[in-house]
Amino acid sequence: MKIKKILSVFLSILLFLNPILTENSSAIDQKTKEEYFLKHCPKKNSKGGYVYDSCAWKEAEEALLSGTDYVIMRDQGPYGTEDLYFFSFRALDKILDELGLDPSEDKLREEWQNLEKERTSYFSTSKNILRVGIGSLIGALGGNGLYRLARSERKKHHKDRIQSLRSPVRIISKLGVGAMRLIGAACVGLITSILLKIKHDIAEKKEYEIFDKEYKIYKLNNKKADALNLMLHWIKNSNYSLEDKTIFFAETAPKQIWEAYPINLESLNYTEEERASFPEKFKKLVQDIEKNLGRRLEK
Repeated sequence: MKIKKILSVFLSILLFLNPILTENSSAIDQKTKEEYFLKHCPKKNSKGGYVYDSCAWKEAEEALLSGTDYVIMRDQGPYGTEDLYFFSFRALDKILDELGLDPSEDKLREEWQNLEKERTSYFSTSKNILRVGIGSLIGALGGNGLYRLARSERKKHHKDRIQSLRSPVRIISKLGVGAMRLIGAACVGLITSILLKIKHDIAEKKEYEIFDKEYKIYKLNNKKADALNLMLHWIKNSNYSLEDKTIFFAETAPKQIWEAYPINLESLNYTEEERASFPEKFKKLVQDIEKNLGRRLEK
């Protein structure tokens, strides 16, 4: 009986002390957090962002709790390569503005593919041989014409001994018609080849510039698609409710896979009317994301 009394008193003391201990623990945690932020958050990277992500989170959360619908923290992390996105459910219509795929990718791909086909067709081996052949023929005819002109000048010189025959005319006259035809064909054929090569390189450079631009957009769109597919997964699996979550968070970095998922931000309270409107807004967001993803959609 005495033991029961002792146990009863001990339990009463524990129950009495529990709120005090919990409150003290919370106060200690808050103090630790404040000390952490005071120590680390003044540190900025070369682009002016926070070195530590937790500092960016703190600033974003404060903004959201003060009434801002969405916050974007760019150039975060030690190297300034991370971007953080926070969207409250009031700002679902802003998600694709920031994370949506760039639609110019398909247009650019079509453009460079058409340019590649045009270049391949225009500068085909058979067409190049024909062009050089025609150029060589024109050169041969030109050489033949020069030879005839030189011969005419030489005959005129023989009739008028006082007039001296110019050196180029003498050389052409001595080379003969065959040599002049060969020289003309070789010179014009070479010039035609050089001009074709210059035109080919210009066309190829333009094609490469468009391809390079398209490829950069393609890689970025692939990362965005990863984040958007994750959003679809979370929304559909929740049956368009996400009742225990309050915001969408996305993190991006150039050399990493993009991430996006819902989280709970304590003290971000929605009205009953707002909560009732979210399922329809989630359905609309799903439709918009699927349309934006197009052929990248993961079934």
